[in-house]
Amino acid sequence: MERNNEQLKNVWKPLCLVLAVLLALSWVFFGFLYSNGNVSFDLKAEQPKMTAESGAIVGESVGNGVTVKSAKIPVSEFAAYGVSPLAEAAYTLTATITPSNATNKALDWSVEFVNPESAWANGKTVTDYVTVTPTADGALTANVACLQDFGEQIKVSATSRDNPAISAKCTVDYVARVTDLTVELRTGGYEGTLVSSSNGDTPLVIPFNDTQSLYLSLVPQFSAGTMEDDIIYAGNF
Repeated sequence: MERNNEQLKNVWKPLCLVLAVLLALSWVFFGFLYSNGNVSFDLKAEQPKMTAESGAIVGESVGNGVTVKSAKIPVSEFAAYGVSPLAEAAYTLTATITPSNATNKALDWSVEFVNPESAWANGKTVTDYVTVTPTADGALTANVACLQDFGEQIKVSATSRDNPAISAKCTVDYVARVTDLTVELRTGGYEGTLVSSSNGDTPLVIPFNDTQSLYLSLVPQFSAGTMEDDIIYAGNF
């Protein structure tokens, strides 16, 4: 799927580059120490795991008399759809009203937080994060744009002007993206005692002990989100 490919490129390319550099440096440095009898190590790097793509995801619609389907808009077509070039992602929503011979098919589109009183959403304006714009007044199609990461589910509604009981809703989730990586050295395993850490602003301090076993992990920091990737890089030294 195009959505998967685009998001995976955004997330994995920088992560893989950082991982490759760190592992290469680790092998060279620790290999030198090993050859001099200072440190023994056994690298057992876990495979990275990922439960979902990062970014905005529009879910299936639920409702009465209206169904809504979504299709992602490629970044290269944002201008053609009237979507801001600063948007992270955008979708076209297409509604179908039943019965098909309904005399008035005009719809009103709206967007709101699922729980506007939640700790994350309270005091925030939903349209700072997600907007919905009908392609014309009362249209059966609308464009949804995700402007930035958000930490409370957002609901997009399509409601019949003729009968407000006829409507459909779909939720928009945000799968948190990786914003930074911290390198951690621990003794006694992944949850053991923290020896040193670095996110690039400070040096990673490596202690020397003939019998010490160190555990290296790359810990990702995430943006806001309603869902989170499970990404872990780790190894024993």
